Amino acid sequence: MSVRRLPTLVNSVSVAADSRPKHEDKAMTQHHRTAQTRCLEDNRPLLGERTHGSARDGKAVMKGLLTLLAAASIGCGGSTSPSPIPVVVATPAPAAAAITATGNGSLVLHPSLNRTFGIAMETPIRVRETGGGTADWNFARMAFFRNNVEIERVEVDADVIRTFGATRIAANSNTAYNVLFRFNSDNFDRIDLTLGFSDLSTGRQFTALVPFNSFTDVNLSLTPLFRSTDPR
Repeated sequence: MSVRRLPTLVNSVSVAADSRPKHEDKAMTQHHRTAQTRCLEDNRPLLGERTHGSARDGKAVMKGLLTLLAAASIGCGGSTSPSPIPVVVATPAPAAAAITATGNGSLVLHPSLNRTFGIAMETPIRVRETGGGTADWNFARMAFFRNNVEIERVEVDADVIRTFGATRIAANSNTAYNVLFRFNSDNFDRIDLTLGFSDLSTGRQFTALVPFNSFTDVNLSLTPLFRSTDPR
């Protein structure tokens, strides 16, 4: 910023050298200096100054300019630095469970020890969780159809599954189960095997269908089946 140098107060009054005698010049000079000193003390303008305000106003302007300069210095950077903006890290949402199920070997038919049903069937399945979530296993349902009409439905419910310690499907797990179904139907053309789950992170209810062609074979045993460790 360039500074314009103001003329000195001594030069603010000009006197022609040949307009008066030297002793008058000396007297005028002394008078001017005396007036200058007196006016500075009284904050009054010197004779010959072209002013539009008092010296008191000049001080106010100087104060204002200094304030602006200080503000400009801060605004242009100076030695100060802006306050850091806090970074908010979002908490990731819990992963949703993704479960698939397949047959895990051969189906085995047995006579049923429960007289309400004629057949007990060992049903080996494998349950995989691949989404990194956790779920509760609520039911395993087997439905029998003939000509697209459901003729029988049997189900292993949550209480039975819980009794045998199979309720919780852990994240990224891959577990084999042997589920025991009892039923009476012997004339059917389709079987739907459905597993029901609850996602622990979202409460979402969903199912996984076990493809019936994923079982490798069907075997027959004449030994009645009773296993205390299997859902039945």
